Amino acid sequence: MELVVEAMNGNVEEFRQLWVAVRDARDVHDHTADTSEPPVDSLITTQDLVSEVRALAVAKDSTAPSRISSDSADMQREHDKQLNPKVAALYEERDDLANRLQATTTAAAAAQAHIEHLQRALRSVWPSAGHLLLGHTGHVLGVEFSPDGHLLVTAGEDGTMRLWDPSTRKTIGVPLTGHKGAVTGVRFSPDGRLLASASWDGTARLWNPITGKPIGAPLTGHAEVVVEVEFSPDGHLLVTAGEDGTMRLWDASTREAIGVPLTGHKNAIIGLRFSPDGDKLVTASEDGTVQLWDSTTYKPIGTPIIHNSPIIGVRFSPDGHLLAIASEDGTMQLWDPITCTPISDPLVSDTGGFLGISGLSDDHLLATAGWDGTVQLWDLATHQPIGAPLNGHSGPVLAVTFSPDGHLLATAGWDGTARLWLSPHV
Repeated sequence: MELVVEAMNGNVEEFRQLWVAVRDARDVHDHTADTSEPPVDSLITTQDLVSEVRALAVAKDSTAPSRISSDSADMQREHDKQLNPKVAALYEERDDLANRLQATTTAAAAAQAHIEHLQRALRSVWPSAGHLLLGHTGHVLGVEFSPDGHLLVTAGEDGTMRLWDPSTRKTIGVPLTGHKGAVTGVRFSPDGRLLASASWDGTARLWNPITGKPIGAPLTGHAEVVVEVEFSPDGHLLVTAGEDGTMRLWDASTREAIGVPLTGHKNAIIGLRFSPDGDKLVTASEDGTVQLWDSTTYKPIGTPIIHNSPIIGVRFSPDGHLLAIASEDGTMQLWDPITCTPISDPLVSDTGGFLGISGLSDDHLLATAGWDGTVQLWDLATHQPIGAPLNGHSGPVLAVTFSPDGHLLATAGWDGTARLWLSPHV
């Protein structure tokens, strides 16, 4: 009903003027005045104002018994119109506004009903097991939407990446090749003009997602597999993380290394994310620790968050107020990234443990990928799972992500497939 609210709020000044004018007209008639103006800052107040205008328009004085009868009210209206031409014009303006509001209300209700019909129709034709995206040979290890949601990229054990149109679920162009080992992680730059990849060959690469061509030479420096890549929110910086337990910073435009490797974890870094405001960077490691970093100095913030099981993923909420941490022991917990204290009891998986965790949608939904081939959705307001797990993959789900508008989920599987799913809120 947002359209109704906007329409009524848009005519607030007209209603206010109408209200004052009718009172002025009544004052001329019976010499009683009330110049106070009610606040008009909400839908309810506007409705009250309309009621007040209508009541004043049919009122002659405080004791007139004619208010009880609609016939008498009509007579009163005609009397007032004859008494003051301004009142007649205001009556007509009021009736016109009332008719327009009624039309807007009817149109909004019809639009909402049509949207609900389309949602039911969409669900009826969308496969319950998700739409299959086939093409990789070997496991699909990563999946990511472009910032505008018009592209989807999948990363494979076969050393290639593939671009897809999420609306048609068809591949775009030919596979992106250049790595000499499995592609373990992919990420679009915030403006969507660059694509970064991480690989078992110990390198990261930048690509043009439009042409599908690599940009420059591979980024080298890690001693082992590069597991994750991440752009800063302003797109100027690229961060890579590897099994050597280090992070490296790169200028995204020049592809030059910045400073020395960042150390602190004792084992592979497998999770890497900037906060939405870009002030912090969080890393998660197989050593069971999560570390926050200052993105200006790239110094650790406080002591690490310690878990008794390897961490498989970390994600900030869209407002940056929550940090979700998932681990191989099948638990996920929400933390305050400022105080580094838990704000929920662990959320426990019934499916044998997590392998991946999605970014949080604006609806505060989160999805987890499981060893058993399922995807579970969670409501972070209630800290409870939403519905039954999504089934479709025939092996562990290795990665899961929401589309930018929250309407779709994409998953990558051990079974060599990627899948597209409808979000439960569509």
